[in-house]
Amino acid sequence: HYGWVHVDYRYIYWTLGTFSSAENELKCFQQMDKVICVSQATANGVVKTIGDSGNLVVCYNPIDVARIQHMAKEKCTYSRDNNKPLFVSVGRLAKEKQFSMLLEACKCLSEKYEFELWLIGDGPEREKLRTMVEQRKIGCVKLLGAKENPYPYMKQADCFISSSIAESYGLAIQEAMILGIPVLVTECPAMWETVPEDCGVISPNNVEGLLDSMEMILNEPKYLECLRSNIRTRFDTKELYNARLDVIYHLLEE
Repeated sequence: HYGWVHVDYRYIYWTLGTFSSAENELKCFQQMDKVICVSQATANGVVKTIGDSGNLVVCYNPIDVARIQHMAKEKCTYSRDNNKPLFVSVGRLAKEKQFSMLLEACKCLSEKYEFELWLIGDGPEREKLRTMVEQRKIGCVKLLGAKENPYPYMKQADCFISSSIAESYGLAIQEAMILGIPVLVTECPAMWETVPEDCGVISPNNVEGLLDSMEMILNEPKYLECLRSNIRTRFDTKELYNARLDVIYHLLEE
């Protein structure tokens, strides 16, 4: 029997409603052969919140690099304005993704800079974000909705943004780097495992920090080129699929 944890309990302790107490959840974990966490940050969150069950292991999510690169070649129905820098963000439109904070930063920046943000996804905060864009007149933001294949949109970006309060792993962030796109992420524990050194920007997790980091990127296009170059040389896509699958296979074979 295996458990699989995909969320950082320190920020989103969503299983409390199921187990009624941390003590009960820990007892359940201890009945498993292994409890697999998708990052070390996720494992640390479990230990900090409910205690150490003694059977936690870390296995990173396998990412099918070839499939993503192939899908990114499909025709995109929405084309960028090449005269404007383009940020792209992909995710469920939910509170933990802090897209309202990202929109606030965009509103402030739009008073000084010409740029666009494409926000791809759907979720419970869709209407709230749409209303915010309309009422605050944030014309630089395009809410594109959910896309079955987001990769042709991501591929057009100058920079991918993640504004989450927490990420257990940051799958979309690594998908962006697979496509060679520099990333700007708000600081949370898993980001130090997700973003290789000098392949992206880790911003303070507040609107001021995000605003400052976006402004730096808009002011220094050569810095983005440096990040792109570092991704090509430092982000090893060969380790993302078969090697990670092998770790899981080995665990099951034990």
